[in-house]
Amino acid sequence: MTIAMFVTHVNDGNRQNPYAKAYNGEGTITIEAGTEGEDGETGTTDDENSTLSFYWAGENSQYCCAKALQALPHGPWTHIAIVRDFTNFADFERGLASKFYVNGEYFPTTNCRDQEWADTNFRDADGNYFAQARATEDAATVGSGYVSSHHGNIEDLRVYSRALSAEAIACYAGKRGATDAERAACARM
Repeated sequence: MTIAMFVTHVNDGNRQNPYAKAYNGEGTITIEAGTEGEDGETGTTDDENSTLSFYWAGENSQYCCAKALQALPHGPWTHIAIVRDFTNFADFERGLASKFYVNGEYFPTTNCRDQEWADTNFRDADGNYFAQARATEDAATVGSGYVSSHHGNIEDLRVYSRALSAEAIACYAGKRGATDAERAACARM
């Protein structure tokens, strides 16, 4: 699965959901408020320290998340994409089932759960990893979710049922304001 969009955001000191569809299911993107100080206390209005998280759950409803390891770039528009690929089990075992891309480039990402936890909670009775996220009846929302509403703009949101390649994401990130045909060509890469 891939969720991609262009965003602007204003850090009001709260966590924000530009896209939400069940943090305990298909997935929710959260822009985390900037942090300040060594204690990691949140609630500042420092846009340059805002980061990304993606929360989702497997068939057993245990949630997991991916977290970006660096701050979002500050600028008028930023392209963000999250790719969750359960078919690449080598990546899954390294904690990279979900990866962020920002402005078309891989953004260092880590899972918030350790491998022991994933092995316990994301394997079926035969020891295989769950091949998909838990399906829910929750509605997908844009600009709101289980935390604060998104403060900024969202443009050209796209949700794909498959994991797009890094090349397709880079192409798409360079197409803000492009025609539908131009953007569709990226998805075929």
